[in-house]
Amino acid sequence: SIRKWFVFSTLKNAFGGSSDTTLTRLRELLTGCNSTTPFPADALYKSLEIEPRFNDAEIDGVLGYGYRARYTNLVLSLLYPDRDWKDAIYHEDHIFPQSAFKVRALRKRGYDDTKIKSYESKFNILSNLQLLTESENISKNATPFDEWIQTRDPAFRKRHLIPDLPTYGFDSFEEFSKRRSALIVEVLKNL
Repeated sequence: SIRKWFVFSTLKNAFGGSSDTTLTRLRELLTGCNSTTPFPADALYKSLEIEPRFNDAEIDGVLGYGYRARYTNLVLSLLYPDRDWKDAIYHEDHIFPQSAFKVRALRKRGYDDTKIKSYESKFNILSNLQLLTESENISKNATPFDEWIQTRDPAFRKRHLIPDLPTYGFDSFEEFSKRRSALIVEVLKNL
């Protein structure tokens, strides 16, 4: 509840123009917290005048967050509610490896300019990003996704919102991006 409140407050820029009065009000709401009283998330949301959920326009904006951008890691953390955040280091990882999206590599595949632009517009945004532990990311490296996903079990696919597709080859990237975006939207709407 604390993490979710912090993430929503940050993503909605709740403190961007906060006055001392606002911060004092928040401090007063938090003063009564201890190990026997619940975190006053609802009162804090109300005091900051923000909703504890994303509207459609906010979700559209979030879907465009890019690799290592200011808030991408925060949004990704919302997609992994079961993670242990204190005992592991997580990396933002390109699901389909970043190196495969170089223009020369795309041309070598026989893609025309329209398809190249489409791939370039999607490879570095949320639909192609996941959080992996440091060791997972290092072992994955630039392994093609269709090869690497075969080494993962169904629980991994579910946890990382990997859509069910007949193939995970590079030619299926656009379909993958579209279907994974839909899964991300579903999770964000249900927070």
